[in-house]
Amino acid sequence: MSRPFFFLFSVYFGTYTTANCIDTLHAAKHDLPTSTVSSTTTKFIGTTIVSTSLCVYKDGIFARAYGSSLPRTPVPMISYALFTFRDAITVFASFNLPSLLAPRLTHLSMSSFPVLEHFLGSETRSLKMAQMLCPALCQFVTTPIHLLGLGLHNRRQRIGIRERIKMIRRDVFVATPLRMVRIVPAFGIGNVVNVSLRSSFMPAYELPKV
Repeated sequence: MSRPFFFLFSVYFGTYTTANCIDTLHAAKHDLPTSTVSSTTTKFIGTTIVSTSLCVYKDGIFARAYGSSLPRTPVPMISYALFTFRDAITVFASFNLPSLLAPRLTHLSMSSFPVLEHFLGSETRSLKMAQMLCPALCQFVTTPIHLLGLGLHNRRQRIGIRERIKMIRRDVFVATPLRMVRIVPAFGIGNVVNVSLRSSFMPAYELPKV
């Protein structure tokens, strides 16, 4: 197993395992169906901590390995902070926001946009749609943060904020679609598949309360 693949696998395996465990504990505690997808603060905090820790560590290694000008220089703390903020937004959009939006999307399709009922006519359909769209759409917010974090590592010479904004504007229109293409399989399709597999693999009997 190559090192880049190992680090990517670790990020997604750790993130999904944490989300599934928290969902299962939440279902057991509140006597809910085992397939319940929660949107609790505990899930956000736990998944964010695991995902961000793994992802920031991975990005630090990748930045040192593939950085254009300073491949052996430690990644500055400001870059780590920006990567952490970026990942917190991504985690919320991938694991918490879809289950919050699903009921609203279903109600909206049935009351105001009947043409969308085929896609959003039930909370299950709405949840899958939200799981696909939310991680992709959040890239409009997270990509500039990602580019700023990389820029602060790769270009450490004194550059004014206007110049850095100009560089982000130059790269963001290319980087955003590329990051969408990357995130949809990972946290869009991956999340839909994860929820379906978890629902089918969970035992049919009632979970003990915790």
